[in-house]
Amino acid sequence: SKPEDAETEKDCKRRVKDLGEQWRDEARRRLRAAVMKAAPHQASLHLKFDDDDGKKAKKHN
Repeated sequence: SKPEDAETEKDCKRRVKDLGEQWRDEARRRLRAAVMKAAPHQASLHLKFDDDDGKKAKKHN
């Protein structure tokens, strides 16, 4: 039998998915900050392809 505090597989998969989303959000935030610091004149080019779910950015790479 499993311990009482063990997560179900579904809970574990959800946590992994949530952590992945948090990681991508943080990576996107850091990239935006770096662009704004290093080349603010290029921000419109970067931000044009960066939407909430990243689909546009993936299509154009």
